[in-house]
Amino acid sequence: MPSHSDNGLNEQIADVVRRWHQLYQSTLLSQNYQRGDALSKGKFISLEETVTIYRQRLYDISWLMRNLNEYVAREGNRRVAEAVCKRYVNLNELLCFYQYS
Repeated sequence: MPSHSDNGLNEQIADVVRRWHQLYQSTLLSQNYQRGDALSKGKFISLEETVTIYRQRLYDISWLMRNLNEYVAREGNRRVAEAVCKRYVNLNELLCFYQYS
């Protein structure tokens, strides 16, 4: 980890980045930080700003609910699409059966 700040701040940043990566896609900057790559002072400042946003979002219940609702909607749409495809295949089988009977 870069030595731009004290160890306590680095541990806090590392914890937020780790938690964010468990739930959401990462940025190249946060990936570099997590791998332990050396960051320039400017990149580290940018990372600190990004981590501030990540931290706010991780503790924001409305952000969680929005993402949870999106996941539930996508999963529901996927299941409906699967059911429609299965019924279409079954219907085609019946049509072929009646057509060639």
